[in-house]
Amino acid sequence: MKKLVSVILGSIFILVGSSCAAGGDSSPSASENAVIPDGYTRVDIDDEAKRYKFEGIGAQMDQCLFSGSYVGLDGIDANITDQDVAVWEERLEYMKIDVTRMCIIPDWYELENDNDDPEVLNEDGFNWNTVKMQCVYKVLDLCKKHDIRMNLSWYGIYPASWNALNRDGEAPGWLDLPADDAEFAESVYAALKHLTEMGYGSVINEISFYPEPSTEYVRSGGFRRMIEAVDAKLTKEGIREAYCLSGPAEVSDYEIFEEVFESVGDLFDRYTGSFYKLRNSNDNATMKMGMKPFAELADTAGKAYGVSEFGSNETTNPPSAAAQMDTDTYRRAMYVARFAINALDSGFTYMSYWVLGNSYYDGTMMDLGLWKYKNKNWELRPQYYTYSLITRYTDRNSSIYGTDLNEFGNVCMVALQNEGGKWTYLLANSGATQEKLSVVNANFSSGSMDKYEVTENSIPMDGQTLGIDKSNTVSVENGALNLIIRPNSVMVLTNIAAE
Repeated sequence: MKKLVSVILGSIFILVGSSCAAGGDSSPSASENAVIPDGYTRVDIDDEAKRYKFEGIGAQMDQCLFSGSYVGLDGIDANITDQDVAVWEERLEYMKIDVTRMCIIPDWYELENDNDDPEVLNEDGFNWNTVKMQCVYKVLDLCKKHDIRMNLSWYGIYPASWNALNRDGEAPGWLDLPADDAEFAESVYAALKHLTEMGYGSVINEISFYPEPSTEYVRSGGFRRMIEAVDAKLTKEGIREAYCLSGPAEVSDYEIFEEVFESVGDLFDRYTGSFYKLRNSNDNATMKMGMKPFAELADTAGKAYGVSEFGSNETTNPPSAAAQMDTDTYRRAMYVARFAINALDSGFTYMSYWVLGNSYYDGTMMDLGLWKYKNKNWELRPQYYTYSLITRYTDRNSSIYGTDLNEFGNVCMVALQNEGGKWTYLLANSGATQEKLSVVNANFSSGSMDKYEVTENSIPMDGQTLGIDKSNTVSVENGALNLIIRPNSVMVLTNIAAE
């Protein structure tokens, strides 16, 4: 849909050789002569795009979405029906998310070693019809239907697995490391081969391994040896170039990222991180200080940087990986929007929110979704409304443009231009007073944009309304787009007509 439209428009744009961006004129002289009304602050969008294009924005979608055909440990019916899936599908259709990540474990399909030779694949040694794999297919079907690209991520191996390093000892966590890297690589290849044969080759474009690796695993050289084994196996089988191999999805600790960058970085096609060290009370400058170093280091290798998962650092007491204090608040809605805007402006190319919707992870409710669980009628949370505006009006492969906004101010902003020449501006005002801005864009000096605004009072109360309606249409006047941004609000301006 929106991606296909963008590609078609982009092709037309190239063929006609137009000097104007679709939906508005491009005129450096108009921007130079822009008239700024009294009381407004001029904001210039950069003339040139950032080095790396926008790869997408989305949310984690694990097989856990479907693997709940039981009663949850807290007594909640977790059986997922066709009616439940229809609710998700309506939202996915509206959100138009670009990317997702899904966990996969070799023990779901290779319960015992297929044979003793990792170079010879025994097709009969794999069970592709386990309950877990059936749920994997259902998630892949959703992605295929809604044009979502997937990062398929092998998180590790169960401690009781035949290939677990510490099978007879103490595993380092809920998952273990592989005892035999070559056998692990064969398991990865077998899954990719099978899923491609099932028709999911167009969905899975990224692969990753052992997100948030321990420093011990990195320093021992084990992390590198494992990735080298996978890289070599996929190269030998002729499929390595079909996938972006990303990592390390470290815990937004720059020192750890530096270590991985030096020891393993050459093997990655893109670098990634998991971000849980920020919150809405952080100002824009603090957010960017926590982001820019990662993108800048990745750039020294000529590679992009993205966010494999993110949330806030508003931890519960006692701390829980399945809950955060701000989950049901408007400040979370502000936070996810500001995180996305500052991340893109800092040089990140994609991000995936943790998680799409509440679901049971091995009997524990993951209470961090954009919407609540079925016992709450899949009620949409405040952050859904700000995040969905961004996902709906940003297109994969867009060019990303920064601005000259003072990063120590209350407003953050970034602009994207899709392949068809259409523009989207993302803004958030975290201050307690309104801000008046005149946005000047040499590449879009005339034309109009639809305006969408989110404030705490505009969040739909029913928890079911799909999205925020357009506020009005604003036009470039005398070379500037004049905006009044309300306190503590998110604004999206676009001339993309989402369908």
